[in-house]
Amino acid sequence: MLKKGYILSIFLLISVSLYVSIIKNPDGHLIYRSSAETREKLNRKLFEAIEAGDVDKVKELLDKGADVNARDKSNYTPLHKAVSKGKLEIVKLLIDRGADINAKESFFGYTPIHLAAIKGFPDILKYLIEKGADVNCRDKYGDTPLHLAALEGHEDIVKILIQNGADIHVKNNRRWTPLHKAALTGKVNVARILIEHGADVNVRGRSKETPLHLAVLRKQKKMVVFLIENGADVNAKDIRKRTPLDYAKIEDIKKILQSVGGKKGSDI
Repeated sequence: MLKKGYILSIFLLISVSLYVSIIKNPDGHLIYRSSAETREKLNRKLFEAIEAGDVDKVKELLDKGADVNARDKSNYTPLHKAVSKGKLEIVKLLIDRGADINAKESFFGYTPIHLAAIKGFPDILKYLIEKGADVNCRDKYGDTPLHLAALEGHEDIVKILIQNGADIHVKNNRRWTPLHKAALTGKVNVARILIEHGADVNVRGRSKETPLHLAVLRKQKKMVVFLIENGADVNAKDIRKRTPLDYAKIEDIKKILQSVGGKKGSDI
């Protein structure tokens, strides 16, 4: 008959094995990876190290078993976090360790390349593309990285995306193109690039609104002038039968529209 102490030892050994595994890190050294609770702490420290830009600490935590595709309270992965903070070396390390390059966070549905486009980090953007990021991926509103770069006015990002196959005619859930987005925020520099690459200046959104409608609505005087100079239809009607002049609230914009034959929808 087995002694009670021996049985207890066997029981404890089996119990511990359920919570602790021994693995090798990339350098070949044995390390201990323990329970889910411990890994959760490692993951939390991983996000903190990324926030601080501590490459060595990030490497150490990954070696200890932190999850390269963990999620924080914002549903960001470590790669989302590193991209949003502009930490290129950490981005490289995470991808090398198996980070999901096209992972989406749950609030906006952004992938890491969306964040690189929004923040305006060209070096990170290039690296993500080099490693296979989808330049035409969509967030939950249907926006691609090009939509977001156009909205923010990041000229260098727009150029990189177009050079790498971004669709300049792509429409989001509101059927807005990147040119609509640029018009909305008055980013003439980006609008010029888009039109030079073939963007339709009179493209229609879901409510048949053109980029000129949006520029007038948002009081973007320079954009209004630019779009007109590039062939915008000043008398285009949206779904409510309204022309850009119907939306003009600034006297200068009204005069600009009228000087090139702009009329109200009710007069056409």
